[in-house]
Amino acid sequence: MNLRTWNLGGMIFLVSISAILISGCGGSSDEEKVQRAIGKAETFYKAGLFKEALAHYQEALAIQPTDAAILLAMGQTYEALSLNRDALGSYDEAIRFDSRLEQAYRQKALLLIKDGKIEEVDKLIAGIEAKKEMEGLVPFLKGEVARSRNDWSGALEFYQAADRLRPGSRETQYALAEAYQRTGKPEDAINLLEQMLRTNPRFTRTVGRPARPSRFLLRPHRPALNWLPCGQRLRIFCSLPTGMKKPPKKSRRPSSWIRMMRWGCMCADGCR
Repeated sequence: MNLRTWNLGGMIFLVSISAILISGCGGSSDEEKVQRAIGKAETFYKAGLFKEALAHYQEALAIQPTDAAILLAMGQTYEALSLNRDALGSYDEAIRFDSRLEQAYRQKALLLIKDGKIEEVDKLIAGIEAKKEMEGLVPFLKGEVARSRNDWSGALEFYQAADRLRPGSRETQYALAEAYQRTGKPEDAINLLEQMLRTNPRFTRTVGRPARPSRFLLRPHRPALNWLPCGQRLRIFCSLPTGMKKPPKKSRRPSSWIRMMRWGCMCADGCR
């Protein structure tokens, strides 16, 4: 559904906070119903039961019909079910009720790119380009468009601009690392991923073996670094230089992952 996408944890947090902030005019019973429905939806979503999750999001939305966060979560659930038209409709509704909800624009643009509707993405970018709060999103989306056209040099420039405007964005950094590799700069990609490991040790869970890449990455339909099936290496670190010894044993410790990246063989846990 691939961070790539918004990660599930961020979506759950936003939807849960939205439920807590429901106005009191509907009474505590409505608030409790919304929270229960969202809790059930999140549980089913985590289990990969997307139809059941969608039913409970719809239940919550029936009580709180203008909740942009619930609409966003519904859109991602529709994507998981490959109901792209419905997903786009949910993103549009989320934007209508909250024009500052950046993730709704992001999800919509990535889905349009996935469907090959680049002209519509260009229109969306033109519509938000003047918004100050979207300044970090615009170059990222332009990078995604360039990537879809196989223009990796252009994509690299846009991703770098996005990283300057919104430093620390994991989605941008994933995309930037891939662009470095694609433009013949694997060392820059490795250095960037090392930096991500140092600043966020939990990143080791992502560079481990995600059972469902969409749970850990921001773009459900396309993981940023293109995870390969277990038994294969990440494309960006797919070969060892001639004459090198075997890489160090796999470990979840960040230091070991850094050593593995330096050796150029970064495998998912359990691959061998």
